[in-house]
Amino acid sequence: MKITYNNKSSINVNPDIPVANKVTDADMNEIKSVVNTNDDNTQAELYYEVGDTIEIGGITESVEYVASGYISASTTSIFVTVITPKRLDNITSITVTSLNVQARGTSGYINSQGGFNEYVGVTGYTISADKSGSNAITIRLTKSSAFTNTSNNTPVCLNGYFGITLS
Repeated sequence: MKITYNNKSSINVNPDIPVANKVTDADMNEIKSVVNTNDDNTQAELYYEVGDTIEIGGITESVEYVASGYISASTTSIFVTVITPKRLDNITSITVTSLNVQARGTSGYINSQGGFNEYVGVTGYTISADKSGSNAITIRLTKSSAFTNTSNNTPVCLNGYFGITLS
């Protein structure tokens, strides 16, 4: 929490009292500055700000992020949740800038399509994202026709790279 009082200035300086035995305006202003700087640094460590980007995972097995979810909407939508390292309290809009993932279900690869696939900007697919908790984003990957090699209401996972911009 920030200190909000105005900077202090001396009123009655008593030169007979050693500086080591009194609190001065400079001392109070220094304390305020240090506390406020620490508060700013803590806020930056705990909360995302508008314009921040999140990059989670990668397209190799050693760094991929695995997001669990389910398939729904007559097998046209996959829902997964990404847990973020910071809180999303300051964020009102989320854009997925990259979704380079493998989609897996209980019967194997969704659409029988192995390997990492980028879905952002691909015809026939739309991606939406919403805050679903203080540090959670639910991503919805929707296909214009039904996904194949799966059935409705079954568990799925997307593993790979997730790029996200916050506003």
